[in-house]
Amino acid sequence: MPEVCGECQGGPLKPMGLGTERVEHEMKALFPEARVARMDSDSMRKRDAYVRLIGQLRSGEVDILVGTQMIAKGHDFTGVTLVGIIGADTALYLPDFRARERTFQLLAQMAGRTGRGAKGGRVVVQTMCPDDFSIRFACRHDYLGFAPRELSDRKKDGYPPFGGLARIVLEGPKVSDVRRRAGELAATIQGTPGAEGVKMLGPVACPIKRIRGQERIHIVLKGPEGYDFGEVLAGVRARLGGWRGVKVMVDVEPMNML
Repeated sequence: MPEVCGECQGGPLKPMGLGTERVEHEMKALFPEARVARMDSDSMRKRDAYVRLIGQLRSGEVDILVGTQMIAKGHDFTGVTLVGIIGADTALYLPDFRARERTFQLLAQMAGRTGRGAKGGRVVVQTMCPDDFSIRFACRHDYLGFAPRELSDRKKDGYPPFGGLARIVLEGPKVSDVRRRAGELAATIQGTPGAEGVKMLGPVACPIKRIRGQERIHIVLKGPEGYDFGEVLAGVRARLGGWRGVKVMVDVEPMNML
């Protein structure tokens, strides 16, 4: 991350976040007469907390519900007349080729929570990227406009459904060990017969580079449409014998690139 802004040269820049707890606090300050509740992994730890809160919302005991993506799907409340989506672009520029698809999907799902009764509804979307096509099409509920544009980009870059993917994730407590093993696997892949048609990205740190004390590095393999990674991955598995301290996971056609 740069230390100063590239436009105004102001700084120093620092990472900031806006979590549900902060939003809940702001809602209570702005609307002191409203009954505000929060639904996220921290507030839903008790087994019956989720069911109890949904019941309160359905019965009208809650005026404003603040939550994470868990409130986006599957709820049908006719009394909801306003949905606010904060940070709609949070996932938009993650290093995952499905980022725009997931952004469109989430916005469409959230928008569907309002206007389900006779009173109608309104959706307010807060974003730093209002011109991105995934957000523009989602705001119009225009799947038929979004899909061809998204598929065109995927075809140009050889991503599914126009190409195959395999992801190899290495984890271990020592980053030096993980890097060394990742380099060995990369060399093995490059020397495997049949790998000529495969493009290798990495080894490089995973977007989420550390989980529960484990350093994470991944290698992403891109092949042409219908490519069989079997021979390449067989060479990878043969290379793993006798390894200690580094865990290797292979995922063909991964749904998550983080």
